[in-house]
Formats: sequence, structure tokens, C-alpha cells
Amino acid sequence: MSLSCRRSSRTATAIVLLSLWAPVAFADFGEYESHALVGQALIVRTDSGEMSITAVDDAAFEVHYRENGVKQLPSFALAGLPGPVTASIADHEDSIEFAIDGLSAIVEKSPVRIRFLRDGQPLVAEEHGYYAHETLRGFRFALDAEEKLLGGGQRVLGMDRRGRRMPLYNKAAYGYNTEETDQMYFGLPAVLSSDRYIIVFDNSASGWLDMGATETDVLEFQAVAGRTAYLVVAGGSYPELIRNYTDVTGRQPLPPRWAFGNFASRFGYRTEKETRDVVRRFRREGIPLDAVILDLYWFGPEIQGYMGDLDWDREAFPDPETMISDFARDGVRTITITEPFVLRTSANWEDAVDNDALARSVTGEPRSFDFYFGNTGLIDVFDENARQWFWQFYQRLFEQGIASTWGDLGEPEVHPADSLHRLSDAGIDATADEIHNAFGHVWAQLVYENQVRRFPDMRPLIMMR
Repeated sequence: MSLSCRRSSRTATAIVLLSLWAPVAFADFGEYESHALVGQALIVRTDSGEMSITAVDDAAFEVHYRENGVKQLPSFALAGLPGPVTASIADHEDSIEFAIDGLSAIVEKSPVRIRFLRDGQPLVAEEHGYYAHETLRGFRFALDAEEKLLGGGQRVLGMDRRGRRMPLYNKAAYGYNTEETDQMYFGLPAVLSSDRYIIVFDNSASGWLDMGATETDVLEFQAVAGRTAYLVVAGGSYPELIRNYTDVTGRQPLPPRWAFGNFASRFGYRTEKETRDVVRRFRREGIPLDAVILDLYWFGPEIQGYMGDLDWDREAFPDPETMISDFARDGVRTITITEPFVLRTSANWEDAVDNDALARSVTGEPRSFDFYFGNTGLIDVFDENARQWFWQFYQRLFEQGIASTWGDLGEPEVHPADSLHRLSDAGIDATADEIHNAFGHVWAQLVYENQVRRFPDMRPLIMMR
């Protein structure tokens, strides 16, 4: 073999080895094949799957990429079905324009990628757009040089969070102080831009929100699983933008007037006598009092061992119904804490198991695990059967006269990754990491919806950690 042949052979071998070691590029969503207007949605089909852009408001789109073979979860961001919106479509050689009153989406055909216009002017655009690779999926958007970004949920990071990469996995943040921390209790996969748009990544899975930290000109959402969809909302002013955003995601109902008053709360009032003494002292000292909050001692004498009982410890609180009634006549409302955990030592463990109310293990048994309060199971708030089992305890408390509930440890504080949840409304199962960040939201929803249905004359106040 000649020297030149040997060199060519070595070069070819090196190229092959380099190709094997090179990182795998994230794929685009393929090449355009066809499109159709179905109701208020533009459906674009590619050789990779189907993408839809739905007009959910006159200034908001839902964009949903459904790649072949990629599992999808239901939306936890949309408040309901979209109202009637007038939309138009124009087909061009290289693109499709889908327009509503306050926003236009330009879909490039090769590769399929979207940019958005407000009043005909560029607003925001997918930089790479959708990607999915093994256990990662997400979106990338281009950022302007001077653009400022708010969002990400509860953090101690100041207002402008551009240049931050924040975890999206709700968990307790004990011991934080005035120093910066990128992790608090509740994250939110949403971004508000100084360019007056909002992007909400409609995905409940564990992930990251990168606001130009890794690449200064790229906004990136990344998750381990979940729904590959996002909402984009536009507005001519910040108040208009927030109004359009809440049109799509829902508005918090007005709380009862007393909710703006003074609450008595500590960890915690251990007995009915102690609670009554506290209320009397407020009155004696002339300090206004509108509510008293009972922490976990209302259902057990100790911190550990009783979580999940969800009924009064009658030794410590012998007549809570009369106590609540007496407080109410004096203008003081009673609020009780609840948690989504049922300990094996709880009086309700067997009933929870018998009613299939707990998240399951991969073998189909209740998934039990140890945490600070004891060995426990987790109520599966995504399953309608479990929701109704959980609601019975709230209904009894409301019938006894409480005015509000406090949902504690609802991140949930401990959530083993291999826990399985039934998303009964969607008819699918999901792991903890797929739906972790929606747990507290769905828990609050089950209390709210049942409360307004069962007690329609009562204005809800649901406190969630």
C-alpha cells in the first residue's frame, strides 16, 4: 500500500472516530409536508410529527409540537377552552402566516420554525425552536441584546433575571436569608420580557429555565419529559400584556374581605384552651384579629406519627365545633393545615390503601417512603378517585365551620422519582418527575372546585405553601 493510501486510510478512520465521539445534534422538527386550518388552530404536518398553533385569545397562541413517539401530557397552564377568535391564514412558498388581531405567527417550512410579529413588527422568534433528544426536550428562543427578563417564579434574585439559569423543581427552601438564591418553594416556567411578550412553557416536568446564562442571546427551556408546548402572549403595554396573559391562564377570584386582615399563627397552638386564650388576649389588648391558623397539632399531639389523620385530636380539642362557632361570632375565622401525606401510623392509612388513593410503585403497590414525619404514602391528587377520597376530609371541616385551608408541604416536599400517578382525566400514567411541578396546582384546584360546588355561598381562600 502506498504512503498516500495509508494516510488516506488513517484520515478516514479518524473522521469516523470523530463522528462517533461528536455530540449528537438536537434535531429540528423536520420538513413541512402539509397544513390545514381546523377551527381556531393551524395544523402543520411534517416528516417528524404534527405541530399546532391555536388562537386561545386575540393576542395569544398555544404552540404544541407532537413529535412521533414522544409522550405528551395534558396542559396545566390553560384555564379552559379558547373563546371565539377570528383568525386568518396565508400560504407562501417558504412560509405560512397565521394571524389574529394582536399577534401573527410566521411558520418557516424548511425546517419548521416559528417567529412572531406584533402589529407587523418582529416580537420574538424560535432560535432553534423545538428539540427532543433521549431524555431531554425543550425550546430555544432568540433574545435581543438589550432585552430584560422577569419570571421563573419564587426566587431571591431581584427583578431582571437575564443571565440566570434556574432549576424548575418545586421544593422547600429552608434557611434562606437575604442573600441570592435561585431555588425557592415554587418555580414557574414563564418569562415576561421588556419587549412586552410572555412565554409560558406548558410543561410540568423537572427541568431548567435558562435566561441567557449559558448563551447570552438564547432563552432556553429544558425538561426531562412532559408536554412539548408553550404559550406566547403579546400586549401593547404591560397592563394589557398581563390582562391578556390572565385571559388565557385564568384569574384568581377575589378573596374574602377578611383575608386582608390580621391572622394569628405560630407553630403551633397545641390545644383548644391555648387557642381560645390567644384569641381572648388579642381582644383584651385591643389588637384586631380576623383569623387564627391551626398547625398540625389540631390532628395529633406530636409532630411525628400523625400526619394523614385529618381529624381533630379530641383530647387536645374536645369541642372544636363550638370553638369555631364561638370564634366566628366574634369575627374570627378558623383555618386548619393539611398535608398530602398519609403515614403508615395514621388512622387513615388502611382506608387510603383500600380506596387506592395513594401514588403507586412500579409494582402497583402504594409507594411508601421515609421522610421527617415518618414512613408515608402520597395522595395521588391527579386521580379523580383519590381526589374524592381527599375531599371528604375537607368537606367535613367546612361543615364544622372552618373558613379556609392551608395546604402545606405541597411541592410535594418529598416525591420519589419512581412514584407513579394516574392522570385520570387524560387516561394516562405519569412518573413523579413528569408531573412534580403541577402537584400543588392540582391539589389547590381540587379543593377550590369542590368547595365552590358544595359551598357556593362561601368565597374561597386557599393558602398553599
